Amino acid sequence: MLDEIYQKFITDILPKIQEGLVITKDYFTDLFGRYVKYLIVVDSLSVIGLLIFFIVVWFVAKRLHPWVMKETEGALYVLYVFLLIPFLFLLVSVDKLAKDIFIPEIRVYQELKGFVPNK
Repeated sequence: MLDEIYQKFITDILPKIQEGLVITKDYFTDLFGRYVKYLIVVDSLSVIGLLIFFIVVWFVAKRLHPWVMKETEGALYVLYVFLLIPFLFLLVSVDKLAKDIFIPEIRVYQELKGFVPNK
C-alpha cells in the first residue's frame, strides 16, 4: 500500500509540483528587466536627492562664509566637510546609475550577491 502511494506520488504528483516551481527563461528575462528598471529609478532618485542636498549645502556655505570667517576659521572647514560628504555619496550614486544603464548584468549581480550564502 505504501509503495503504491509512493509510486503514485513520484509519477503523478511530483512532476506537477516541479512544473510549478520551474522559472522559465521568458519569466526570468522579464523579471530581470523589471529589476533593472527598478534599480535605475532608485539610483536616479538617489542622485537627484543628493544633488539637491549638495546644492543646498553649497548655497548655505556661500551665505555663511563671510560670517564664519569673522567668527572662526575652523568652522569653515567643518562646513566644507559637510560639502564633501554629499559630493562623495553623489559620485557613488552616479557610478551605480551608470552601471544600471550600461552594464545592468553586473549591477544586478552586485545587488543579489549579498543574498547568496558563501560556500
